[in-house]
Amino acid sequence: MFGYTSKWGTWFTLVLVQLVIMLGLACRVSEFPCKGNNNICIPLDKYCDGRVDCEDHSDEPKHCSVCNRTYYGDVGRTYTLKVPTPQWNRLPFLCHLTFTASGREQGDIVQIIFDSFTVGRFDEGMVDSDVEGYESNVNPIGELPGCPEGFMQLSELGRPFTGGSWCGKATGPQLYFSETTTVTASVKVFHPPKNIHEEKPFEFKIRYKFISQTDAVVRYGLPDKPLELGRVTPGTYCTRQFDECYRNKCHLQSPNYPGMYPRNVTCYWTIRQKEVPTSKHAMIAVSQENQHKALVKRSIASFNKTSRSIRAWSDCTGERDHLIFYDGSSTNDPVLAKYCGGDWLPRVVSRGPEMLVAFHSSPFSAPLQQGVPNRGFELDVDIIFTDSDSYDFAQGTKNTCEFHINATNPDDVLFSRRGRMGRIVSPRHTLPPNTTCTYHFHGYPGDLIWLSFTSYNLQILQQTIQDNNTLGRADLPPWITRLRMWDSYGTYVSSKTTTTTGQPPSPPPVVSSAAGGKPTTLNQSSYGNYYYSAHNPKLGKNIRVNIDNAWNPVDTYIYGPTQSSIFNSENKYSGYQQAGAVAGGKQSGSVVNGGISGIKESLNYISGKSSKDSTSAEKTSVSLMSSKGKRRLMLEIYDYETPKLCDHTAISNNALGFNKLRPCSPLESYVSSGRDLKLEFHTHTGTALFPAQFSLNYEFVDTEQGGEPWPGRRGEDPVPPLCSRVFRKRKGNIQVPRNVFLYGRGGAKNITCLYRFEAGSSERVRLVLHNVTFGEGTTCTTDSDLHTGRPRCNQLDPEGRITELRLFDVPFRDVKIQLGCFCDNSSTLYSNAPLTFISNSRVMELTFTVNRLNISEDFADVYFFASYEFKRVSECRKRLKLKGSGGEDEIKYPMKSQDSSCEGLSWCIEAQTLEHSLFVQTWGSYLPVDPTSEDAMRCHTKNRLIIYAGRPLKPMRVICPAQSGPRPTSLHIFSEDWTNGQPLFTNKPVSLVLEPILKEPGDIAFTWLEIYRTRNSLIQQLDLQANASVMSGGAPSGNDTLTDIGFYPKESDCEYKCPELDACIAGNLWCDGHNNCPSGFDESEQECGSARKLLELPGGVFAALGCIAAAITACLIFCIFGLLRKRKKTVGQKMTINGTLKKDFNKESLFIDPAS
Repeated sequence: MFGYTSKWGTWFTLVLVQLVIMLGLACRVSEFPCKGNNNICIPLDKYCDGRVDCEDHSDEPKHCSVCNRTYYGDVGRTYTLKVPTPQWNRLPFLCHLTFTASGREQGDIVQIIFDSFTVGRFDEGMVDSDVEGYESNVNPIGELPGCPEGFMQLSELGRPFTGGSWCGKATGPQLYFSETTTVTASVKVFHPPKNIHEEKPFEFKIRYKFISQTDAVVRYGLPDKPLELGRVTPGTYCTRQFDECYRNKCHLQSPNYPGMYPRNVTCYWTIRQKEVPTSKHAMIAVSQENQHKALVKRSIASFNKTSRSIRAWSDCTGERDHLIFYDGSSTNDPVLAKYCGGDWLPRVVSRGPEMLVAFHSSPFSAPLQQGVPNRGFELDVDIIFTDSDSYDFAQGTKNTCEFHINATNPDDVLFSRRGRMGRIVSPRHTLPPNTTCTYHFHGYPGDLIWLSFTSYNLQILQQTIQDNNTLGRADLPPWITRLRMWDSYGTYVSSKTTTTTGQPPSPPPVVSSAAGGKPTTLNQSSYGNYYYSAHNPKLGKNIRVNIDNAWNPVDTYIYGPTQSSIFNSENKYSGYQQAGAVAGGKQSGSVVNGGISGIKESLNYISGKSSKDSTSAEKTSVSLMSSKGKRRLMLEIYDYETPKLCDHTAISNNALGFNKLRPCSPLESYVSSGRDLKLEFHTHTGTALFPAQFSLNYEFVDTEQGGEPWPGRRGEDPVPPLCSRVFRKRKGNIQVPRNVFLYGRGGAKNITCLYRFEAGSSERVRLVLHNVTFGEGTTCTTDSDLHTGRPRCNQLDPEGRITELRLFDVPFRDVKIQLGCFCDNSSTLYSNAPLTFISNSRVMELTFTVNRLNISEDFADVYFFASYEFKRVSECRKRLKLKGSGGEDEIKYPMKSQDSSCEGLSWCIEAQTLEHSLFVQTWGSYLPVDPTSEDAMRCHTKNRLIIYAGRPLKPMRVICPAQSGPRPTSLHIFSEDWTNGQPLFTNKPVSLVLEPILKEPGDIAFTWLEIYRTRNSLIQQLDLQANASVMSGGAPSGNDTLTDIGFYPKESDCEYKCPELDACIAGNLWCDGHNNCPSGFDESEQECGSARKLLELPGGVFAALGCIAAAITACLIFCIFGLLRKRKKTVGQKMTINGTLKKDFNKESLFIDPAS
């Protein structure tokens, strides 16, 4: 058994050895075996090459041919083949050359190099101009291109036959790389060439190589980083599907890249991005910036260009090779671009996550000329993700490009800008030709739209090519892009059409009802690029604008003149008239409740005229307003014209910092007059080859302030004209205005707002302050007043920034008592809980002031928020407005139930005439107005009496009330005009306000007098005023003035004088039974002794004495009357010729006539 096994093993070994010997002596598939006994193998291209390589001449048999054979080869070697010239008398000629890469050492793909190519004749017809010498022989009849004499065709195993052909003559080598392992080159000649007598009427010489896939890095990429080339659709030559290109970057390669692509081939490349992150939107971008990767077959003339050029659209006539980009996955979608050659492919971007790229090559062609190999093209694919709620792409149907920018409710975002402002760039995707993108800005009632362009650029990539073969270039449109902007509602029809040629005509007229329906040509300065221009060619005049001095949107642009404007004029109520006031008391128009007032001289319209000539400028700008229900055209520009630019805001915030960027001025931006605005961008040629980019910042400006406008009152201090409101509803919320033009970011330097709360009778105002902030740079601290316990502002730097929120109780007209003041963002004295303030009267006012605003600050940086409501209380029946010759009052705490409603209320004492002053007597001790903790400890009680004076009202004296019981020495307090030399004649009588601060049991009493000066005091004051006037170079002294009119002060003093005050009081206070003078002099025995006795007699005695006195008086009058009649007769008899001089004395009791 073991012997049998050994026998078969030996036989198997011998067979195996014999097979190894036979294989070692056999030739490979890529070699031709010679028939001799020498076992010689030669490469297949050596067969029938006209040279003997085998000793037995077996490689060159009689009538051999290189045609109709299959060629193999080894990787790393280059083989050569040459097809002999056909016998012209034995046509047709047919030659098939098949090249197969069998894998591994024999490679994976085939490379064919066409060193010499002259096959037949290429009839280009009227389109293709690839062959030198055909440029001037265009057939006007329009014969289709073709290869009538002969051609070469290439076909690959496993791919549909395209039927495309090459013919004609090539002057340089061309490359071809197979897509599969087997490619067949078929050379066919049907007719002898017309140039048969030339030197080489036929020539076909090639080299071929076999390349492994790992070495084909240009097509497939590196082994560790292969290129994403998509999935081939079965049954097609080159149609591919590309998915998820954001993971691996996709590349669109022409068929047989990087060599020349087949003829008569149509490829469809579908690119889809299926996975999109949440809240994102995907767009497909295809481009190629490298010239050597964008070789679509083009003309010889294009190679001679010194600058980069592109052929597209109308250049892609007939059967020229071209690429078509569709905005979607179907050929029914809009065409974004049609490209047929050039030095690079501009970026083409779809609006959605799908794009279809179609490639088509002409059926017939000749290899490229001038020694430039046709390596095909490779396009880069990028996936662009943008926010799904952004305005970077047009939403809706693919045939529309419409954006709706809706403002958020300003009440939902109290102190933020979210949904109220943003940045818009031109669509990031490519727009098809004749596309209009419309931006609709929709604001809330009371909103304005503020637009500022940060960039605007048009780039023309398709330059005119002068090669006598470019058809259709004469029909270029008169303009490429157009940008228009309308204000408010309605429509506008431009008179410009697309049928004209040449330069864009002048802007169309705007018909305006304000100008009587006459058309007014739009001024170029209002929409062109002539901002900050030293010379304006459109206006024909020089324009000099100093932005620092001329621009203040709060003063002169949005709301019209205010206090700091040179156009304002003071009125008799609250200081300043509305802008736009003209002769006859009429106004050019205004919008109430925070809207736009009439603009007298808007900086949107730059005029070099004086203010007297501003009427014509006003008419020009007003003429832009159309009638009701129609829009106002704010802007219309074409091509290279630019809108007003605020380009400095495009500087990177990281480079300079946001705080260093000044706001956009009216010379650099646009502001609507209402809540809606429409922006329209139209491209006539599409943006693939004529990219037009713009970017703008937009903001919805909230002009609503709540409440009602508060114009102030006659005779009171002026109120802030732009931010003064009054609230009369029972409850509500208040906050700073959200109008950016009132802040630094809108161009303002300071902001002052006044909010007035008017409750009904028997009501009080309860206000809750929730939060307040003043931005950065405050030099003030908030602490507690040691007298009242109220918050107060402590300004550390008198020259520093003012940041204050003040609350006032308004018990009487033009009387404001401060309830609190806040000036910093945080305070250790007050917690984060809301603070509640309750007025002591029916009116409360809140003022908010910040100056030196930073150019970046707005209502999100400087703000407050509060709520209020009216609380019902019983009415105080005490008389608190004191006016007359004098009086007294007293208050005790705790108060009686019937007086409890008067708690916290103040007394207001007002003089009856302008010449009189006031005097108050109370009991206690003085305390510093601004005390220290030691000063506060000197008072035995927490109660205080604070006396206010001046305008504005401020504390003059702080009294620590005396204890109950015997009163110590009284305190004498005079009004300010009595002690500080204030002029006698003011526009309002002096007043004093006495506020009791009651925190613990006690009482406060006072008396008051209306006083006027004695002779000595009056002369002293007149001298003081005269000296001051002379020192300042003013009017003559008071005594000189009195001398001129013939009056001097009386020699005698006033009749009713308090000597300790050196002041005169009213006569009705003298001897009235009450001590009015602090010393009681008016009720002294010296002044009132006899009269007092008569008044103290019994009533009957007093009546009898009165009757006796009346009888005696009647007798005396009768006697005197008789004597006067007798004297009159005597004087009449003795009258002289000169008559009698009579003098009349009808002067005031204070003065005498020196001539009397």
